[in-house]
Parts: sequence; C-alpha cells; structure tokens
Amino acid sequence: MATVTPVSTTAGREPAMSSTRQVVGDGPAPPTEAPDPDVVVLLDEAWQLRLRSLPDATARILRAAALASSRGDVVGAGRAKTALAGVETAVGHQDEACRLLAEALEVARSHGDLAGEARALERLAIVEAYRGMGAEGVALFGEALLVARAAGAADIEIDVLSNLGVAATKVGDWNTAIDYLTRALTEMAHVGSSDGEANVRRVLGQAYASIGELERARDSNRQAMVLADEAGSDWERAAVLASLAHLELLAGEPGIAYRVAVEAEQAAGSVGHRHHVALAKHLQARALDDAGRTDEAGPLHRAALDEYRRAGNALGECQALLAFADHCMALHQDLAVEHMEAALALAERGGFRAELRDVWLRLSELADERGDHAGALARFRRFHELALDLQRHEADMRAVAARVSLEVAEVEREAERQRELNDRLATTVIELRAANEALVAADRERAALVERLQRLATEDPLTGLANRRSLTDRLESDLSRAVLRRDRLSVALIDVDHFKHVNDRWSHALGDEVLRVLGQLLPRSFESEDFVARYGGDEFGVVMAGLDLDTALVRCEAVRDAVEVHPWGEIARGLSLTVSIGVTDDPCLGDHESMLAVADDRLYRAKQAGRNQVRG
Repeated sequence: MATVTPVSTTAGREPAMSSTRQVVGDGPAPPTEAPDPDVVVLLDEAWQLRLRSLPDATARILRAAALASSRGDVVGAGRAKTALAGVETAVGHQDEACRLLAEALEVARSHGDLAGEARALERLAIVEAYRGMGAEGVALFGEALLVARAAGAADIEIDVLSNLGVAATKVGDWNTAIDYLTRALTEMAHVGSSDGEANVRRVLGQAYASIGELERARDSNRQAMVLADEAGSDWERAAVLASLAHLELLAGEPGIAYRVAVEAEQAAGSVGHRHHVALAKHLQARALDDAGRTDEAGPLHRAALDEYRRAGNALGECQALLAFADHCMALHQDLAVEHMEAALALAERGGFRAELRDVWLRLSELADERGDHAGALARFRRFHELALDLQRHEADMRAVAARVSLEVAEVEREAERQRELNDRLATTVIELRAANEALVAADRERAALVERLQRLATEDPLTGLANRRSLTDRLESDLSRAVLRRDRLSVALIDVDHFKHVNDRWSHALGDEVLRVLGQLLPRSFESEDFVARYGGDEFGVVMAGLDLDTALVRCEAVRDAVEVHPWGEIARGLSLTVSIGVTDDPCLGDHESMLAVADDRLYRAKQAGRNQVRG
C-alpha cells in the first residue's frame, strides 16, 4: 500500500480553524513587524539541523524562543512556536503542534508578519496530511501559497508548491501532482536554492511510480539520493530510501525492497523521526510477505503498528492494521478480522475514506470465503457506498484543488503582468535616464560651445589676453564710472619696437612666440586690477582705473623695464626686445575712442623720440 508523506518535516494545524481568510481585502493591514535578527539566525540554524538531529534543532528553537522573550520580540516568538510545532509533529505530538501553530498564526496575523503566517499555514496543512488529507488541507496549502507570494517568501512558496503536489497525490491526481512538483523544481532553479530539492524529487518519483513510469521514478529518486548524500541529511536519506523500497515492491523485487527498507529505518532512527521509522518497518514487513517469509514479517508488522501509534500517525496506523490483517489472513483469520475491525474503528474516527472502503471490501471477501453470502452481500453494499462516497470526496477535493489552482494561476498572471509592467517601467526609466544623460551631455556641450564662442568673441587666441573688443568695452564702462564718480582713469597703448625685424630675421612663428610671452609677462608686470588686452598686431592696451597720469607713467615705466630685461635670448640666440608706451589719463576727453586716440598719439611720439620709452 503506497504512502505519500508531506515534503516538509514540520507542521501543525487545528482542524476547527478557518482557512478562508483572504490575503487582501480584509480592511486595513496591521503594521508590519520584523523579528529580531539574532532570533532569525537561531531559527535558520534549527531549520538546517532538523534534517540531521531533531534534538539539536529543538535546542536551537528553544534558545530562539528564550531570546525573543527576553527582548520582547513577539514576532520572533511566534516564528519560534511554528518551528517548535514542526518538531512536535515529527515526534507524533499532533495536538501540541496544533496548539502552538494556532498561537503562531494569531501572532503573525496581528503583527503583519506575512512570511510567518505563510509558514504557519503551510505547516497546519501538513498536519492535515498526517491526519488524512481533506479539502481543508488543500485549501490551507492554497492560502499559504497566496500569502507566501504576497510576502515575497520564495522558500515558503517552493515548500507549498511541493506540498500541493503531495495533496494532489492524495486524490490520485498524478498529473497535477507532477505539475506542481515540477514547478517547485523550476522555482528552486530560478532562485538558486537546492534546500528541499531532494524531497521534491522523491515525491515526484512517487507520482511517476503511481502512473506506471517506474524508470522515471527511479531516476528521480536517484537524483534525490545524490542531493541527500551531498547535504549529509539522514532524514532525507531515510525518506528517499523508503521511496526506493516501495518502487522495488512495485517492480516485484521484495528482496531488494527489504534491504533498502532496512537502510531507511537505520537512517530515520539516527535522527529520531518516528514517522519514517514506522514507514520503513511497514515496508520491510510487506517485502517479507511478498517474499514468502511470513514468519519474519509478523513481528515487523507489529513493530510498524507500534511505531505509527507512538508517532501519532493515525492514517499510517490504519494502513499498518490493514497490512497486518492481510498478513494474518492465511494464518489466523480471527486475528485478521480483529485487525480489520480495529482499522475500521480507526478509519471511521479519522475519516479515512479510502481505508474504510478497503476494510469493507476485505470483510466482504472474508465473509464470502466463510460461506456467509448474506453477510458478504451486506458488507459489499457498504463497500460500494463507501466507494461512491470516496469518489464524491475525491471529486470535491479536485474541485478545491482546481479552485486553488485557479487562484494561484490568477496570482501568477497578476505577478506576470506586474513583472511585465515593472520591466516596461524599468526600460522606460533606462531610456529616460539615457535621454537625460544625452540632454545633460548636450547641455554641457552647448555650454562649452557658448563658452568657446564667448572666448572667441572676447579673447585673443594667440596670447590668451582679452581682445580689442573686450578692451574697448572695458574702457567704455570704466570711463562712464570715472566720469560719474569724478575719478581718475588712465589708458596705455604698448607697441613692440622693431617687431617686423623679429619676423623678418627669425620667422613669423618666433614672432608669434614673442607675442605669447608678452601675453604672460605684461599681466604679471602690471597690477592685478589693471586690464591688459591685445589691441592688435604687436600692440597691447591697458586700462588702469583710479590711476592719475603720474602714477600710471611710473607703473608703465616698470613694465617697460621688465620687458627690456626679460631673457629673450632663451627664445632665440641674439634676440632682444623693447617696447614703447603711450599713456593718457583724461576722462574729460568725452569718450573711450578719444582716450585711445590720445594714447596712440603719445605712443607715436615715444617711437619718434627713439623708442623704448614711455610718453604721457
């Protein structure tokens, strides 16, 4: 008899709790609170340890709970309860797990902890799986998936997809199971996580086995075993070995099945996982029965039954009773009937429809063998009623599963629409950023061009000094200010003596170099507030605001001397240079042109007088 266990090892669910709460639309959402980071670290460590040692995992969870309590971390305490409920489920304390999860769910919802709520819902649904999956459990998984999506909790979403696959196996909807499990694997690859992949591949193998694809089932379980070995997880090894043992039973290889089931029991025992210990013993007993070793099978049937009871796994106990009854049928029919009646009572209490149907069929066949044809007919009618009821129940579960699938598909479509919108927005942002950068670059280029044009309009390109236009503009401005304030203003025109001789003897290129040097020497020789410009050719102009003629003449004489003593021979051997300067200081001349004309006339007189002198 095949048994499909949930993918996660920890969960809990109180049956009376409603699973119809909507993820959105319940009014204002409570403020979101985050658990203490140190508490999260301890719980993450416990999650990893659960696959190796439940006692060590429990110790970490209790430390996390104590730390959350000491720091007033209500959300962290709620998550610790969810984790502790997982341990209680694993050791068969289902009622305690339900209590813890009910409290954890209340905390998560009242504090806006969507990730904590999703995990609690998922584990509540897993308890339903251990008790015999019903429509409520499927709905819980669906709700957990929606909340996980809202929380952006990819790890929980993967677990829920996996367990929805398990839920589909409960009603024999193997194609749906394969779809969910394959999607879980795809999501794992998408987020780059392999945590839990071994379990997903194991359950996928069970789904393939149930549709008769044994080779694909073996391949999936082999991949799961590689992952379990890499993780060093005896819990995962136990689960995969149990699946492989079941596959060998289906393939008619009871000897191999028995050996693999023994390995599964050893691995499960090393981590104290009673559910898998019970399942491994159950598989060993079935393998021995199939191999004709009934004397050895009896004690194992009894041991599996005891382990299921200790684990609190009512469904497993019911299935073990039926297997024990089958074992006893040829040896001790009264004992077989006793086991069937115990299974019947357990199935009725737990609402295990498939097991109820199977018990009544066996009772009908047994009555027929004993010659009680009327009893056999009555029991067969009951079997037929239960078979119809099971069909209706499975149809209801498929309807719930279909509704969940539609809700999930709608969420996925909305998520896809949102992703597409985000992609379009991201593309638009990139395009706008690129356009903005292009505009900024164009603006910089325009500003640089404007600056260059301004320089061309106001600056002499050879010397770097202001040009004639800038000189006349400055003189006109300073003249207006001087007249208004009745201040002094001096203007000087400077001409290089015998500059044509420099060009003719050395070259025009060297003449240009002389002018460039003068463009640096003259501003250094005048005061910083004086305005020096190239007036044209080998002439320079200087505006000296606030200076009377005598002061201006002294300053210009110093400049003349600086030019004469400058080491021009460094530019060209034998080169020497002097300048003549004409100066005026009369703002009353009326306009800037008149002042320049007077300065030019005095420059001419300086040259006529022998050059290398200042006239004013």
